[in-house]
Amino acid sequence: MKELCLFILIIGISASALLAENRTPSIGIEGGLVQNFGSQYLGYAANPRSIQINNTGNTSLTIQSIDVPNGESAFVLINPPMPMNIPPGGSNLFWIVFMPTHLGTESDSLFICSDDPINPSLKVRLTGTGIYVPPAAVQNIQINTVGEDITLTWDAVTTTNFGLPLNPDWYVVLFSQQSAGVQYWTLAVTTQLTYTHQGVVTFAPSMFYRVKAVVFYRNEDAVRFDRLIESKAQFSEREIDELLDSFLKP
Repeated sequence: MKELCLFILIIGISASALLAENRTPSIGIEGGLVQNFGSQYLGYAANPRSIQINNTGNTSLTIQSIDVPNGESAFVLINPPMPMNIPPGGSNLFWIVFMPTHLGTESDSLFICSDDPINPSLKVRLTGTGIYVPPAAVQNIQINTVGEDITLTWDAVTTTNFGLPLNPDWYVVLFSQQSAGVQYWTLAVTTQLTYTHQGVVTFAPSMFYRVKAVVFYRNEDAVRFDRLIESKAQFSEREIDELLDSFLKP
């Protein structure tokens, strides 16, 4: 009888020890170990973005530190209070601000130190894309009819969307014979602040216009734009917007 009790006691202790060994925290990152922050204008901070830490283990997870070691990183950590305790099956958030300083892809690494026995120092890759700031919208478009011609004038665009100094290379004039909500088409490009649509009154009872500023940050963009204009093809406003948007990207 004593031998049987001793055997049961040993089995019970072994099972308890095994259960204790299996009770561990397990760290995970919602969305994976590569976090993409998308595109953002150069020199301007995006809205803070959250990253979620999950604890998929069966005991509490303690986060000792979260750090972006690169002091000149485009990814700025909004320091969360430490330590951070996450219960089994729970989660918690911290925030990163992306502010690119270079055109194109920016990347860095973030490290999360915790008591996860498998991943005590978890590396998370941060990526994003810096793009140029577009020019401000053309303002104060005036339309004057002189005989059979329509003459447009507008104010010079002198800044980006965020007020930084800028000088456009071209202005694109678009037209439509119907009011807003329909497709506009390219009519002309000019470096001036005026354009005359000659003879239009004789064949169009009504005409609507838009003007967009164009800025080239790279020589190859200017060459590409010149080739399109020389082709004398007519482009929709959507196609022009896509082209101008491509000039902002790497």
